[in-house]
Amino acid sequence: MLFFESSPNLLPIKGELRKSGFLIFECRTPAEVRFAVAWFPINLILIDLLIPGEPSGYEVCRQLREERRIGSVPVFLFCDHPLPVQVTRSYCHELKAERLILPPLDPVYIARQIDLTLQRRDDPSHPPRSSR
Repeated sequence: MLFFESSPNLLPIKGELRKSGFLIFECRTPAEVRFAVAWFPINLILIDLLIPGEPSGYEVCRQLREERRIGSVPVFLFCDHPLPVQVTRSYCHELKAERLILPPLDPVYIARQIDLTLQRRDDPSHPPRSSR
C-alpha cells in the first residue's frame, strides 16, 4: 500500500498497519508517489489531504485517479486536523475515495477498515460498492 503523508502524528497508524502485516511504501513528496506507483504493485492508497506545499494531497490523488493502471485502486483519504464536513465529503466524492477518515484517527480501526476493503476487493462474492 502507498501511504502519502507528512505528519509525525500518523506514526501510530503506520505501526498498526505494519503490525497487521501490511507492506507500506511511505511517500513524503509527489515525486516519491510517482516513483512508487511506477515501480511497485499498489493495492491501496492512503492520502493525507493536508500535505503541505504543492501539489496538495487532494491534487496528488486527483492525478492518481487519472492514471489507468492505478485509477481503480481503493483510496482512503484522511487528515489529522478537523475540516468542515462539506469539504471532506466533496473531496471524497470527487476523488472516488473508498473511505474518508477524520479525527480522532484510530490506528486499529483504520487497519481493520483497510483489511476489510482488501478482503472485499479480493472476494468475488462481495459485489462492488455503488458509486453514489
